[in-house]
Amino acid sequence: MATALGFLLLLPLQTIAGLQTSRTANNAQAARIQGAEAKLKALRQAVAGAASNADLNVQLQKLSGSVLGPADIAQPLPLL
Repeated sequence: MATALGFLLLLPLQTIAGLQTSRTANNAQAARIQGAEAKLKALRQAVAGAASNADLNVQLQKLSGSVLGPADIAQPLPLL
């Protein structure tokens, strides 16, 4: 009888711990999403503000984004 009561008393404790773990994971995921959205916004602004392929390449390098290869630089900017 005492053992069953002990297990029943553990249920609320386990539920609270599970909810806290879930909340922590959700907060971490939200922070990662916000960081990714900020980087994407900066990349979009770099693309929109680029006057040429070389300018775009310089702006992408500043943002630590991908660098255009020689084949990409040779293409007209609207195609990129």
